[in-house]
Amino acid sequence: MLLALLLYVASFSFSNFGGLQTVGEEPLSDESLDILGRFGKVFDLTYTRFNDLKQAEAQAREAQIEASLERVRSRSMAMHEANELADTAMLLFEQVTELGIVLRSCGFLIMDDEHEIMEDWSANVDEHGKSTIVTGTLGFNQHPLISEVAETWRKGEPYFIGGIHGKDLQKYYKAVTSQESISKAVKRKVLTKVTSEYTNSFYFEYGMMYVLTPEPITDHEINVLIRFAKVFKLTYRRFLDIQKAEAQAREAQIEAALERVRSKTMAMHNSEDVDNTVITLFDELLKLGLDNSIRCGIGIFQDKKHMETWSVTNALDGKVDLKVGLLDMSIHPLLLSLIHI
Repeated sequence: MLLALLLYVASFSFSNFGGLQTVGEEPLSDESLDILGRFGKVFDLTYTRFNDLKQAEAQAREAQIEASLERVRSRSMAMHEANELADTAMLLFEQVTELGIVLRSCGFLIMDDEHEIMEDWSANVDEHGKSTIVTGTLGFNQHPLISEVAETWRKGEPYFIGGIHGKDLQKYYKAVTSQESISKAVKRKVLTKVTSEYTNSFYFEYGMMYVLTPEPITDHEINVLIRFAKVFKLTYRRFLDIQKAEAQAREAQIEAALERVRSKTMAMHNSEDVDNTVITLFDELLKLGLDNSIRCGIGIFQDKKHMETWSVTNALDGKVDLKVGLLDMSIHPLLLSLIHI
């Protein structure tokens, strides 16, 4: 049992981070105060080292996070087609897992607000270490959880975190897997083994990055994932800009090809000029990326049963093979049907 002190005497040895204290009924002697001061200095040194270690660990952790962000950034910057989102999702899964965040799945949802659908690109790794890519389209109203995620995105919130458990989770997965490219084996595993799951969605203008976890994530993990979402937001915007620029460049290429054929056609004066125009048409189509094994040409109806034709393809020796002739349309019903189109 502690007895009440008749006299309370506190002695301190102060340091850069605090101090050591003793409490007793009598003041400490000079010798004891000297000893207390020496212990204080030892504590000061060890606590300084402790703080240095904490700072070094924090710096190492930050360097690890930055390296993971850079890998996702680099992969995203290299995207040229939408289906490459699957590869980026798998890389995201690997990098987030390396940072110690326990995932079941992760990926991206690209939102189509007008039609109230979202395109899903996700990745996970099974117990055998096999990578699995899941793609599909989900409706905003396909399940209450999806509706809540979509509505939060519409409101411009930075992120959404929600848990779903037991029978509700089974209903959710039945609704989701009916629309996505998930194998029967994966569906059986999900519907029989998963009993609790947390959806962590981090929003950007065009959709969201999400991770599915078996347990709630920490505030630190939330902040890390927000940084991943910001990186992907910037690179996805660049991806859309590249797509737009490529589409414009492609359209300009097509228009230039059309103009060359148009100019050749306008310059025609006799039947021999038709030969050159058809060859130009074929050449421009090949330049636009069509298969060089194709045959193309033009046909001019002479009457209801005959059509004069000019057609061209590549010969086996690599030279242009031009065929000119009169085609009897009555030899096949398909040819006769062209007259009535």
